[in-house]
This record gives sequence, structure tokens and C-alpha cells, in this order.
Amino acid sequence: MRRPWFPDTVSPGRLFSGLLLTLALLLTAAAPAGASWLIDPETYHVSAHGQVACLDCHADVARLERHPDPRQVNRKPDKPERLAVCLDCHGHVADDLEAGQHGSGAVDDPDEYQNCLDCHDPHYQTAPGFNAQQPGPSAPSDQRCSGCHEWRGTLPPPAAFDGAGGRCMDCHQKPDLEKPTEHARVQALCFHCHAGSDPPAGDAVTDAGFRMDREAYRLTPHASLACLACHPQAARYGHSPQKTEACLSCHTRHDEKKAHDAHLLVSCEACHLPGIVPARQAESGRIIAQRQKRPGQPTTVHDFTTRKDLDACRSCHFAANPVGAAAMILPPKSILCMPCHAATFSVGDAVTILSLLFFGAGMLLLFSYVLSGSLPGKGPSGVFGKIGGSLAQIAGAVFSIRILIILQTIFWDVLLQRRLYRQSRLRWMVHSLIFMPFLIRFAWGMTALLASLWHPQWAATWALLDKNHPITALVFDLTGAMILVGLIWAVVRDRRQRRSQPADLPRQDRLALFLIGLLVVVGFVLEGARIAMTGHPPGAEWAVVGYALSGLFGTSPTLTSLYGYLWYLHAILSGAFVAYLPFSRLVHIILAPITLSIRAVSDHEHKTNMPG
Repeated sequence: MRRPWFPDTVSPGRLFSGLLLTLALLLTAAAPAGASWLIDPETYHVSAHGQVACLDCHADVARLERHPDPRQVNRKPDKPERLAVCLDCHGHVADDLEAGQHGSGAVDDPDEYQNCLDCHDPHYQTAPGFNAQQPGPSAPSDQRCSGCHEWRGTLPPPAAFDGAGGRCMDCHQKPDLEKPTEHARVQALCFHCHAGSDPPAGDAVTDAGFRMDREAYRLTPHASLACLACHPQAARYGHSPQKTEACLSCHTRHDEKKAHDAHLLVSCEACHLPGIVPARQAESGRIIAQRQKRPGQPTTVHDFTTRKDLDACRSCHFAANPVGAAAMILPPKSILCMPCHAATFSVGDAVTILSLLFFGAGMLLLFSYVLSGSLPGKGPSGVFGKIGGSLAQIAGAVFSIRILIILQTIFWDVLLQRRLYRQSRLRWMVHSLIFMPFLIRFAWGMTALLASLWHPQWAATWALLDKNHPITALVFDLTGAMILVGLIWAVVRDRRQRRSQPADLPRQDRLALFLIGLLVVVGFVLEGARIAMTGHPPGAEWAVVGYALSGLFGTSPTLTSLYGYLWYLHAILSGAFVAYLPFSRLVHIILAPITLSIRAVSDHEHKTNMPG
């Protein structure tokens, strides 16, 4: 039925006016709690009401003083009001209910049927007798419409799209967020209430905190997106309490080098929103952003920034801060930390640089005999000749069958320590208690690091990096304890064997073992300080040793400052061990894989060249 107050055409000005017809249209008539104000036009077209004009059910919209009306966005229409709208056309249903019948079923209590929308969605309800075998709403349009129309490439418009309905659909048509033009349409709808100090909705928007500076918003990173991208439920009852979509639904977390694993509990808003106060949730340990009240001023909740300076970090990282952040802004874990942690390929801090310089000098001295030339007739001579010959041999091994022999040797004799197991199972056990935890930690850390770079969307990636995840906490705590047990066992066993060994035999490198042991102990203390400083977050109790040590720190406000010094002590001990390694008896960690691989290749070639 034509409504005289609707024009035949829609000009740009009228189109904008049509955008104002959204929020309250379904609020004041038959619409269930939680119903969307946005309608899929194609699915609506094949529904029972697909040829019914919008105003046939929503006639009161023409009498509204303001539409949409911000004061109605959280209103829930009562059941009698909904029922009355339906009974205007379906009056026989009331008679059937009184007779104890509804549809094809018997009715015991007619009062339970007072809200039609509990079972029927008026925009998508199919007509009685609808062929259930016909393709459903999710099928392509040509399949859905083939039952009634000869498909010619265009969808025949329903009656609701003509005249009054056409104007309603200017706002209420469900947007296709894949189309950039639809984003602007959704924004225009939302800015009816949320724009500036004087929105089109006028004084009905009573709380200025819900308004936005539209010009400032155009400079934000999300200005080109539809509001529904971050507020997917905003077109539903009730409007105000709807939750915002998580940032990680579109974005991925920062990698280890930028944000470190400690920031897994930090919300994106806590770092990327200016003018907020970070706060820690007691139950989850998460760091969230608390917005400061700005009475009478537009909200700044959308003003995300991508600042790269350290000033943004100072909102959390200061002495005695309430969120449990270290007072120092610590560097990312470098390549120095890779044997034990999910570290990064960085060498920017002083500890790493100095350690690697000493390590490189030691390795240069260790392999100096390789650069001293070769015997006459036995291959290339001179420094550069020897280097070239070595590189040629390596390339020849990599691109030949010998690489399989080398990989097999590394797996059995280096990683699983097969040769040592054959010599002495007890010695293999002691060695494995020290070596295997480092191997497990290294494999764990490299997997986590590479996954964070290549597949940051995987939930397992961040479980591997999360120190408070039960499995991660337990594995790292257990491997640390294994190293300490192995070190103690090695020292005790060496002292017992000394009594029966000649005095001139090489002794155990106690300094190297002491550095490893002290490194692990400080690591446990550092973990305990982290757990205490961050308020004992859920899952941290699985780090049994660290969690027990966290009780020693209590809730002292100086802990945030102490933590940085403990962190650097742990880093310096790591650097000291790496720098000392080429000069220690533990240098076999580096030499053994090389010598074992060379021996395996030589044995294979010897067996191959033996006369049959």
C-alpha cells in the first residue's frame, strides 16, 4: 500500500534522511530481544513476508517525532505489543489457540504462545507449505529463486523494496562489508547519534561520552571501516551493553622482538590508546585500559595510534607501578637466549655484543689450525686456500648422499647420545639430565618463534610463548629442575671417581658447570619475581619451583625495580657462559657434532671403497 509521505525517487539528500530511519524502526514494533535491525534482502524476499511493505507491520514509524530515537535503543517491546502486530494479519491464530491448536500441534497452555517471535522471525519465516527441499537462504540467488522465477541475472524486487519499503531498506539492508561503499553507509547511520557535539539525533543523546569527533576520527587507523567491523552486534537489542569485537579477530599479535612474551596479557588498548590508565584485572591478570572521564567532551576510544617511541611504554613501565610491569624497559631476548627461550635473532644489546665478540675470538683461536695451511700434497695451502677447500667440502657434502649420513649421525649420536649410551648408561643418564633440557627448550623456543612469525593466527603459537600456560610453565620448570639435578649428580660422581683416577687426567670443568647452575638458579628466582610482580596470574602455579619462590617476594612495591636487575643478572650470566665456552672443556658441545659427522662420512666412504 502506497504511503503519501514517501517520495517516488530518492535523492542524495533524501538518502541521508533515509539513513536516519534505522535504529528505532524495529524497536517500536514486533521485534524480539536480540533481533537485528539489519535485514538480508535476499533471504527476506523468499520469506513469508517478502511481498509485504515494511509499514504494514511498522505503521507507527510515520507518527514518530524522531527516528531513529537514541532513547529507545535499549528498549525491549513488551509481549502484548508484539502479539497485537502479528494478530492484525494472523487473527485466526488466536482462535486456534483458544481451541487448543497451533499449526499442526495441540496446545496445552495458550499463555505460552503470547510471543510469536519466540519461534518465528518475521523477516525470515518461510511460508506454510514451503518446500523444505528447495535450496535455503545460504544458497546462491539463482538457486533460491528458481522455484518461482525464471532466473535472468537479477533478483526481482519484493514489494517491501518499492516506495516506502525502498526507503526503509536504504538503512536497514544488511551491508556487505566486503564492499567499501557499504562502510560509509554504515558510518552515516551510526553518526546519526554518535557524531560530534551536535549530532542529528539532537539532545536525545544525553551522554556526550558516547559522541565522537568526526573529523578526528577520519585520521584514525580504522576510519575506512564500517562500525560493524568492530561492533558486530551494535544493530541489536540492547544497544549499549554490546561488547566490542576483539582486536585479534583482524590483527595478529606482535612478534617476540617487538612485544616479548610478557605482553601476552596486555590488551591492545593499553598500549595503542592515548590518555588511558592501564589497570590489572585481579581475576585474570590481564592489563586493560581504563578511560579517563572527560565530562562534556567527545570520546577518544577510537583514537588508536601506532607510536614507535618509548614514551608509550612509560604508562606502565615506571617504579612501583600498579600493573606489575618492570620499571626498566628491557630489550628483547637476543640470540644469546635461544638455547633456553623463545628469543629473537637480535644482537642489539651490549651484553650480547660483548659475549659474541669473546665467543668469536675464542672460536677463531680454536680453529686457528684450520687456517694455518695444509701439508704439501695434501690439499690447498694458505689461509684462503684452506677456507676455500673447506667450503668446497661442505658444499660437496650438502649436495650429495653424504648429507643423509651426517643427518643420521647428528640425530643418533649428537641428539640421542647413542655412542655415550653404549659406553656407559649411567654416564649417559647424567649427561642427558643436563643436555636434554637444553635441547627441549631450544626446540620449544624455535618452534614458538617461527610460528609467531609465520603463523601468528594459531592459538598454539601463543600457548608456546605464554609463560603462564600450564603446559609451558610445567615444561620450563621441569627442565630447569632436571638441569640442576644433572649438575649436582655430575659433581658428586666426579668427586667419587677422582679417588681412583690418576692425578694427571683432565678434571671436570667446575667453572662451566657453576655458570650453568647459577644461570638456572637465577632463572628460577627471576621467574618467582615475575609471578609475584604480575599478581600470580592463573596458570603460573604450574611453574612449581618459580611459584614457590614467588612467596619470598610478597607484594613489595620495589619488586618492579628489582626485577630489571635480576633480568640483567640472568642475561650477564648467559653471556659469560657463551664467552667462556670456547675456552672451556665443554667446547665439545661444538666440536663433537663436527668430528662425529666427519668420522661417519669417512667410515661410510671406507666401507664403500673396500674391495668386494
